[in-house]
Formats: sequence, C-alpha cells, structure tokens
Amino acid sequence: RARADRLAADFVRAKRLAGATVLISPWVLHRHETLWEAPEEFRPERFLPENRKAIDRWTYIPFSAGPRVCIGAAFAMNEAMIALATILKGAEVEAVSSLEPRPVHQITLRSRRPILLKLRQRAQDQSPPDQSSVR
Repeated sequence: RARADRLAADFVRAKRLAGATVLISPWVLHRHETLWEAPEEFRPERFLPENRKAIDRWTYIPFSAGPRVCIGAAFAMNEAMIALATILKGAEVEAVSSLEPRPVHQITLRSRRPILLKLRQRAQDQSPPDQSSVR
C-alpha cells in the first residue's frame, strides 16, 4: 500500500477539481517499475499462490477493483481456463509468425495486428504435459 501511495503522490500533483474523472490505466499500473520487478518480463510465477501475498491488491487489477469491480471476473477466468484446457487437450498450438504482438491499450488490451495461431490435432496417445502441480 505504501508503494501505491508513493506512486499516487508522484503522479498526482494537480488541485482537486470537482466533478473530475480520474482513470487508472491497468496497462500502466501493471507495467510500472515502482510496483513490479522487471515488469516487461513474462513471469507467470509471480501469481503462484505462494507469491500472491507479495502483491499489493491494488497493483494488479485486470478486472478493476473496489465497488466497481467487474461482476463477471470469476466467470471470465473460469471460462478462459475451460476454453484453454479444451483446446490444449485436443490440439498443439503454434504461432504462425515470430513477430511480437504490438499491444493497443483501450478499455481492453488488444493486439494491433491479428495474432495468428496454427492448431494441429494431437495424436490419440499424446496428451499435454501434466500441469497438476501448478495451480
């Protein structure tokens, strides 16, 4: 919390304006060096259960936070997990291009160019690597 307060003090140097709209960009928040070590690196282990306590609850808000948090957050996460598990159970996924996606930050994060994937059906005796130890 102290880090988030310091960050706010560093960036909010204006007078309070009645009726002003304040937007917090998850894109900027999730990539800020004050809040994250090496924020541009892909480190999914940051979010493992044993590491979650080190993350301030207001520094990672993919579905917003507070009284206006997305009511569909849990549904969206479950839907994504089921969709990925279903796809990966029956297919191998490979990127068609080696180009890095160029993100466009709008209300939701999107890629400037389409991200093309190639799906190849798995052999009947081939299943994805066991991920039961990762939760």
